[in-house]
Amino acid sequence: MDKIQKNIFSLLKSAFSGSVSDMDKLSAEEWERLYDYSKDQSVTAVCYEAITMLPEELQPPRPLLFQWAMFSKKTENAMAMQKQAVSKILQIVDTEGIRLQIIKGFSLAKHYPKPNHRFSGDVDIYCFGDSEKVDKLMEKNGAEINYSNSRHSMINVDGVKIENHRYFLYARHDAEEKELEVFLQNEAEICRKRSDKKVLSGTPIGNAVFFLKHAEKDFVFNRQNIKLRMLCDWTALLKSGELDYEELNHIKKEKTIDRFADAITTICVNLLGLSPVFLDMFPSVDKKVLDDFMKMILDYQHQVEARGTFKGKIQRLFKYIKHYKTYKYIFGKNIINWYYFSK
Repeated sequence: MDKIQKNIFSLLKSAFSGSVSDMDKLSAEEWERLYDYSKDQSVTAVCYEAITMLPEELQPPRPLLFQWAMFSKKTENAMAMQKQAVSKILQIVDTEGIRLQIIKGFSLAKHYPKPNHRFSGDVDIYCFGDSEKVDKLMEKNGAEINYSNSRHSMINVDGVKIENHRYFLYARHDAEEKELEVFLQNEAEICRKRSDKKVLSGTPIGNAVFFLKHAEKDFVFNRQNIKLRMLCDWTALLKSGELDYEELNHIKKEKTIDRFADAITTICVNLLGLSPVFLDMFPSVDKKVLDDFMKMILDYQHQVEARGTFKGKIQRLFKYIKHYKTYKYIFGKNIINWYYFSK
């Protein structure tokens, strides 16, 4: 871990604990690099919270501090626009008695110290089997809709992207994921029956299990790997106090997401200040695997994979070969055999 990476963890840890960061004194050039890295990892506004607590002599140069503040304000404004977009959808679909559940990252923002600093590029919704009906209603009311992805449509509401999901997981080929999809849909129904709210945020256990599986799939199947933002999401969710940790411990083993959960929790304890008590539920991971897993996160670079093409498959194959032991440990399967030959 280099100096920039070490200090970004110090800032994130500070933001979640509310205490002043013990970060190093950085040069102007190092602050510029840290700022750019925070944008790559989608944690710029969260870092800004910690920066405002630093003594003036440790803060970035004034021009960059102003730039950081403006980016954080932009994140806040984006969150406000996303909330307005969800409200607009609800106004239209409520006439048909349709309810929405917010899923994925946007639903986890409420657990952050400052929820409107959790950057979300879009909003993900689940409509309890009414996704196609929602598309038609929105289209009828002038919204632009992209149907190119079979898993979800993309609704454009006043410039805000809304992913309208048909289901939680893409589970056509995997029996375990099919069972997990049933579990997540059942949790959604439990939430709908317990609450009269028209916009739901899911059950704590459903959100935790969905987060783990979705993050694991991003790690395994997305050539970009996962970001520090996902580590922040998991830290925020575990610190929320809403989870039944014994139930989660049982389910993560039953649903074969325990190794990924153990790895990501160990990192959050070691680097983001999550209480070590969680290691009793999430056992520590083999050090070599953990180091490689962490390196893949820290070395995140935005790359567009040529999906569904020969080039894309070759790109992915190189990634699997390079990190074979880590993938096999985390995913619990021979990833090359599973992805290329089991379908």
